[in-house]
Amino acid sequence: MGIRFFLYRFETSGLRNIGKTLVLGFHDAKIPKKLDLKATNVKGVFGPNGSGKTSILLSLLLLKNIATDSDYLSRSGDYLNSNLSFLGMPFQAKVYFACYDEEKENEITNFLAYEVMLKKEAGYWFLAKESISALTGNSINRNERVLFETRGGEISIMPRGLSKKGQAYLKERFDNLRVSSSLVSLSESLKVETEFKGITGLVKSVFRSLSVFIDEQNTFNPGDISKTEPGIENEAQSKIGDVKDRLCRVKEFIRLFKPNLKDIIVNENQFDSLYPFDFTFVYEDYSVPLSLESRGIRKIISIYEKLEGVARGGIGFIDDLDASIHEVYLEKIISFFTSYSEGQLVFTSNSLAPMRALEKGKHAIDFLSDQGDHEEWTRHSRYRASRLYHDGMIAGNPFNVEDYTFYRIFFGSGKDHPNKM
Repeated sequence: MGIRFFLYRFETSGLRNIGKTLVLGFHDAKIPKKLDLKATNVKGVFGPNGSGKTSILLSLLLLKNIATDSDYLSRSGDYLNSNLSFLGMPFQAKVYFACYDEEKENEITNFLAYEVMLKKEAGYWFLAKESISALTGNSINRNERVLFETRGGEISIMPRGLSKKGQAYLKERFDNLRVSSSLVSLSESLKVETEFKGITGLVKSVFRSLSVFIDEQNTFNPGDISKTEPGIENEAQSKIGDVKDRLCRVKEFIRLFKPNLKDIIVNENQFDSLYPFDFTFVYEDYSVPLSLESRGIRKIISIYEKLEGVARGGIGFIDDLDASIHEVYLEKIISFFTSYSEGQLVFTSNSLAPMRALEKGKHAIDFLSDQGDHEEWTRHSRYRASRLYHDGMIAGNPFNVEDYTFYRIFFGSGKDHPNKM
């Protein structure tokens, strides 16, 4: 209970195939006094392969890493070079978010925007810009009051109200760090006035409450279930009883997909402090350690952890949610989150099933084309979204094909279709 966060808008460009600024909206532009979470708490992003769905999540994950890890830029040069530099443009990302008080009927207490820009110089990526702004009007499109900003390695806008001693401290503290570490990532070590430190703390907190699942970024190590964050892994230092309680919920979730699962046994690993627990999956006729479980089941476990976090009030972005969950279950899972979730869920998908569950929601469905164009479904609300998508009525989406289109592809252009007159 207490302060929670809701993403209003995310803007990004310069990563992989996102060549022009892509804007995802999660709420009306108007900023209410109290947030109606259920009205717009789930969004699905749909598009063909190569349209940039994963790039959106990678961009958000990069922004999260910059905001929460002070060493990220200094040790991630290879990753940045392979994902950013080929576009020949800077990476930019900006997130708008509301802080709301759950104990006061979701009253919005702060509305902030956080922005970064990365540029490459002499073979190294550096933080060319970082800014924190407060939205002062009743709309996300109104004035922003910049609270703090760095440009080109210099503090261009100093926080208001800081004493001369506080200003001197910031300049000295970040003289050698501000191009390779964000102010937000270093906020806990700030020795400045409480109000400004509180603002940087809010920005960092929103990213800590946000989880991003991208299959290519979440290569599953069987030991991670008892080690890394987030998920069951968070219980690594807890008592074994706490882990067993958590696994009861995981077990019920997996049983939806594998009804013959009888139990998950937890054993303490006294000889390995890094992975303090081992897990054995017990079925009707056999038992198997987690390390030998199918990749699909291990992925379902990882996705469950993100979904549980969202249900309990977090913000979760999941790539290819339909990849490991059958569409019958998927449609019902999405229906659950639109009705009962205490948090915010955003996912990408190629399946029509979750689209049908979202068609009543505002700002709930976005389309990406293979040309990188973005459209929000509310512009076509007189049509069913699943019809638009399936029939190729979204500009740039190549779904207006028939079965015979594939005949010449597989048999060659010189062979006539068997039904040709």
